[in-house]
Amino acid sequence: MIQAVCTCLLHTHIALDQHYHTLAHAYMRTNTLQAGARAHTHTHTCVFVQASLESDRVRILAEIEADVGHKQLSLSIKEALVSSADREATEALAKMRQAYAEAALAAEDACANAVIVAEAAGAHEKARAHRAARRKLRRVLLKLLEQQSSQQGPEHPDTLTLMADVAWMLNGQMKYKEAEGLQRQILEQKSRLQGTEHPDTLDIMEILADNLYGQSKMGEAESLQRQLLERKSK
Repeated sequence: MIQAVCTCLLHTHIALDQHYHTLAHAYMRTNTLQAGARAHTHTHTCVFVQASLESDRVRILAEIEADVGHKQLSLSIKEALVSSADREATEALAKMRQAYAEAALAAEDACANAVIVAEAAGAHEKARAHRAARRKLRRVLLKLLEQQSSQQGPEHPDTLTLMADVAWMLNGQMKYKEAEGLQRQILEQKSRLQGTEHPDTLDIMEILADNLYGQSKMGEAESLQRQLLERKSK
């Protein structure tokens, strides 16, 4: 008899755990979809959603605890539910930033081309408008890079990829000093994570050397070029 009661209680506990896992997952999906919808209506969605993550996490836990039978859930189970929701929301935000960055980079490239065409055609007012759009997109991309680095770290592959894209964009806008700063960060991370002779490390060395030549920093550029030739010859 006692064994049967224990078995019943065990099954009830498992069912409760599954019920609360489903509840938390539903909350998690709702919050993620809401965050995605807000992304299309406000240029500062990333900042808003990130700021609300903590309050969302607290609210979800409060609603779980307010439900009938919450005492059956152990603290470790509650923490696991919150951790799972937080992880999925963070991943969703990262995907949103990546998509936003790709769109912004494509728009910046289109605006750069439009400036050239407008100037060639004598449409100077149009050219000025497209230059203003490029400046705005530059600010957007720099903010996205800041958020990416903060959320996933400066060593994350997605951070380094976005950093390289933003540096390329800055070069195109003749912001050579700003681009140099990002390129040096990439070179430092690539050298440490992949080694000084890795092809990716050598590529960023070459790009940085070209930038330095463009700024008339001949000594530094030539030093990098010598290091590059030595490493490629090994």
